[in-house]
Amino acid sequence: YLAKIGALEGFLYWNVRGNYLYIHDGNMAVDFQHMIVQISRYIASTALIWILAAARFIYFWKARKTIRTERTCYEGLIWVWFFLSFIPVSLGKRFEDHYFLFLTPALCVLAALAIDQWSTLQWRRWRKAVLIGIALPTLGFTLTRYDVHALNRRFDGEDMGSYHPYATYLRERTQPGDTLFLWGCAPSVYLLADRAPSSRFLRTDVLAGRVAGFSPPTDGSFNPEDF
Repeated sequence: YLAKIGALEGFLYWNVRGNYLYIHDGNMAVDFQHMIVQISRYIASTALIWILAAARFIYFWKARKTIRTERTCYEGLIWVWFFLSFIPVSLGKRFEDHYFLFLTPALCVLAALAIDQWSTLQWRRWRKAVLIGIALPTLGFTLTRYDVHALNRRFDGEDMGSYHPYATYLRERTQPGDTLFLWGCAPSVYLLADRAPSSRFLRTDVLAGRVAGFSPPTDGSFNPEDF
């Protein structure tokens, strides 16, 4: 059907080849310092659930022959889910913050299983450590929001402060009920200008052709100049 309506090449490009090129481009331009910072930041901010999941793995591995077969199977599937999640996180070797969302659900389930097996005595012994492990990342990320621009500069992130002149210009020349459409990727301007976007597409990099590893389809279905 896709071939009949002339959409097959575009379908294959955006679902297969485009993803391959994006991953390939990341592999060819590996920034090890960025990689270490991203991984370390995630592990540090989720240290509690990593520790609990590691404790659960040790318990699960030692008791795998004595736990009920059905429960072992279910938990084994969770561990498979967890380890397979490393694949999408590491593809392209970019390790952006949102990539780690693949790992977090399984990690949380495993951490919960670790706490669930504790006795009342163990909970009383470790509850302060657990509460501290929850409080520290929460306070840390909350407090850093007060000077997020300095934090972004420190870790080579995007400095949203540079968008203030553009946001001020747009705010002074539009009405509160007006909407904006930004070409490219600068969603911070919507927030700083206090204006709603006129489209649900907050990022239009793909329309501008500014995508890592981008190579437009040859069937003429995409041409940045058309936009």
